[in-house]
Amino acid sequence: MVLIELACLVRSLGLSKHVAKLLGEGDVMKQTMTLATIGYMAPEFGSTGIVSIKCDVYSYGIILIETFTKKKPTDNLFAEEVTIRHWMECSLPKGAIEIADADLLRKEDEYFVVKANCISAIMELALNCSAVLPEERKDMKDVVVELKKIKQRLLNNINMFNKYGSIRNSDFFCKIKMETNKTSSRPYHDLVLW
Repeated sequence: MVLIELACLVRSLGLSKHVAKLLGEGDVMKQTMTLATIGYMAPEFGSTGIVSIKCDVYSYGIILIETFTKKKPTDNLFAEEVTIRHWMECSLPKGAIEIADADLLRKEDEYFVVKANCISAIMELALNCSAVLPEERKDMKDVVVELKKIKQRLLNNINMFNKYGSIRNSDFFCKIKMETNKTSSRPYHDLVLW
């Protein structure tokens, strides 16, 4: 999966790590005058010039948002107070389907529910990566682990759908036998262990 490889690359080749090493061995954070791309730079870098590995995590989160929404942080939709992150945060969790890139998710897709759950999980991860406060962001190694879990859930759910029949949309309902021996009708996507 390209996202996992990109996350590994960010983790191992992160710009901030190399800049910090150049500026002083062993320091976790350094202040610098390095230029950064607007929309992708972490808030702490933009306001103080502080470089840390968490800056890379922030940038990766913005790249995830851009990848799955087909919106750029510099689009006209985003004014001074509304960032791409804020826009997505206000849309989730229910609006994941509406803000997802239409090329990635179509209602007529055979695995619509599975793909919607996967994209929603990645969007939640992107929000965590792009948290305003650096201490609230995951470490890059944890991001890689989470992406691998999301990928495995996606593959498991596709295999389950292939085994039990094709599901084309979220209107599919199934009956499940509850522990109390009562039968309950619930939307299938609520039953998928995501």
